[in-house]
Amino acid sequence: MVPFSAVIREDNRDHVFIREDDDTYRMVTIKLGPEGKGYRSVISGLKDGQEIAINGAFHLNTERKRQLSDG
Repeated sequence: MVPFSAVIREDNRDHVFIREDDDTYRMVTIKLGPEGKGYRSVISGLKDGQEIAINGAFHLNTERKRQLSDG
């Protein structure tokens, strides 16, 4: 289960940011089940034990887009 606040919807797909180390997050595509009480079940795309960004996902995505546009 992931909180809805952690999910980034882009290009008709759902994504979350997983923590790679102290300063690095990577966006991954996930497949989600139905929503319930602010959470979504994860069908695929995450492994047990992977940490995800919960409250900063929107800001991480904004920074990712900025870096992509800067080339």
